[in-house]
Amino acid sequence: MPFVQISASASHSDEALTAFSDAVFAAIVDELDRPGHARYLEIDTFEPAELARHCRFIGLGQVPGRVFVHVHLNNPCSVPQRRRFSAAVGKNLRTMAGLREGDYLLLVAENGVRSWTFGDGMAHHFAPRPTGA
Repeated sequence: MPFVQISASASHSDEALTAFSDAVFAAIVDELDRPGHARYLEIDTFEPAELARHCRFIGLGQVPGRVFVHVHLNNPCSVPQRRRFSAAVGKNLRTMAGLREGDYLLLVAENGVRSWTFGDGMAHHFAPRPTGA
């Protein structure tokens, strides 16, 4: 399952923050063919002035409630799959969370499984687990 970081204005309600994460994870399950039973998620809220929101270089202008979504994948996906995923995230954020186009920024980063460690100091994907512990 990918690791998702969502950064949003503190002006968003708890319900909105939940809707943002639900929208992203629905796209992960539907378009990236990842299981839906586990969510690795971090949501950070900031005061509006603490979030960079000037995206004039791509014609979006200033949006005080912009949401930043960063998805870390441990397996690469194809360009067509990435396009479908990006479209699904956008559609879901609009329909499930009420965001408008341009109210979010999505970043997808791919890294290898060797970058992931799940507690107890073990790099689980390439280090053997100790026995008898």
